[in-house]
Amino acid sequence: MKTEDKKQIKDLIDALQMLGFKRKDDKEFLPIFIDRAVCNPFKLSYITKYKFEALKQSTYIDQEERKQILGIDQSEKITEEIRNKHFKATNIEKFFNLYFDVNTDEGINLFNNIINKFKVKFFGNQKFRLKTFEGQEIGKIYAGDNDKFKVLACGSCMQSPYNDVETYWFELYTLADVQLICLYQGKSIVARALLWEDTQNDSFYLDRIYICNEFNEETKQKIQTDLYNKVCKKLNVKFLNCFSRTHILRHLKTDRKANEQHIQIIEQKTAAEPKENFVAYSNCNALNNYPYLDTLRYYNEREGTLSADRESTYTEYLDRTDGHNAGELCDGCDERFDEDYIFYSDSESCYICEDCGVWVEDREETVFENNAIYDNFRGVYLYRNDIDY
Repeated sequence: MKTEDKKQIKDLIDALQMLGFKRKDDKEFLPIFIDRAVCNPFKLSYITKYKFEALKQSTYIDQEERKQILGIDQSEKITEEIRNKHFKATNIEKFFNLYFDVNTDEGINLFNNIINKFKVKFFGNQKFRLKTFEGQEIGKIYAGDNDKFKVLACGSCMQSPYNDVETYWFELYTLADVQLICLYQGKSIVARALLWEDTQNDSFYLDRIYICNEFNEETKQKIQTDLYNKVCKKLNVKFLNCFSRTHILRHLKTDRKANEQHIQIIEQKTAAEPKENFVAYSNCNALNNYPYLDTLRYYNEREGTLSADRESTYTEYLDRTDGHNAGELCDGCDERFDEDYIFYSDSESCYICEDCGVWVEDREETVFENNAIYDNFRGVYLYRNDIDY
């Protein structure tokens, strides 16, 4: 971690002590190393003197690890492995509440205000890198199955821990014209958005930009703008329709003089919705599981098209958060039905709903009604191909 991170933490501790806040008399909680956490840039990582002394006397560590541990109280270069194995990571509020004794209402209010201002500075000045995921990797990111990156909680219904999502829920993306655009620091993804492409019209749409919950609203808008600008640069375009357009404009207008030209371009040439007739394609066709989508919810399984147009021809409306479709698709009417109201026909080699099909006694199955003839004498339907004319 950067030296300035450690300096910011030390300066805050010194400032709180100068304001009269006293350190708790807790022998087990006396940190000798504090820094931004490796596993999560929004937490602090520390090791106490109590834990440090216990590790020095431990007989269960090898020589190389012992060498690292002995240098903890003076080393600036502690390996990530040692940090993850022996250090504790916690959020900023919890750490400083463990460190300082705050026991009056007035003191609590002042203490919390100082911590909140520190968080804005500590989190808001970070620089994030852009990372793009495609195909099967998109589902792994949502489900937390990627070994290198972890998406921090951002309030999404399609993400752990808010939902027990599975990688196979996102199979739709594997052969679709879509990328998952992320901003990250270390191994932590702090912002993400789906970038859709209409290949036939050479057009792009940046869907809702989700931001880590640790940020306040002002910082979230700043990071949304950062991701938007990085995507425009990646695509070599000056502007882009984006779901989070309102938040981006709100951030830019905090310094209207410096951003006037950028504001005018976004206000005059972009929208929060995709262009009219915008269509993204997926070659997955009919699937057993689907993700929730914010914008391109209208999916035509036969044509492999995703659209935001409710007037479009679609077979599946992707607004469910349980990862499952709404039943089987009838080949007659292109509607979905629960398994109690739709039947697979060997004769037709497809599923047929009750309204499109009739029961053929001789074949003991349902066929399309226009492929059947009613036998008035027997009072049953016959399959047209079984009749000798």
